[in-house]
Amino acid sequence: MGNSQPINKTGKKVVVQKLENAARTGILSLQEHGLEEVPKQVYGLSKLRSLDLSRNALSDLGGGSIGHLQGLKVLAVESNKLGPGSLGGVSGLTKLHTLNAGAYSSPLSRPIRIRVHSVRSSYLFRF
Repeated sequence: MGNSQPINKTGKKVVVQKLENAARTGILSLQEHGLEEVPKQVYGLSKLRSLDLSRNALSDLGGGSIGHLQGLKVLAVESNKLGPGSLGGVSGLTKLHTLNAGAYSSPLSRPIRIRVHSVRSSYLFRF
């Protein structure tokens, strides 16, 4: 029975459909899509409240583009290839209250959950 980790084998058509649904619902999950970069259309979803990009191959979140999602309250990016400083754009998300970023290069690789009530300094996310 082989692989114990389920792998999402969705194609671009499904991603486009999820982006369209997110424009209406404010919720977007692109978990386990093998993404190496965040689709540019995500940054145009002005009403997005929850974004799950976990279990992909992301090395950054599009520079400061993530900061355009001003209504974002929940962001999940654990199990990616994010490195130190890659969450710098998150500091502009004033409504963000839950960030699940996982442990950076931690040998334990345990997820961390940060509840943020006020984000005022970009150095908060430098590890």
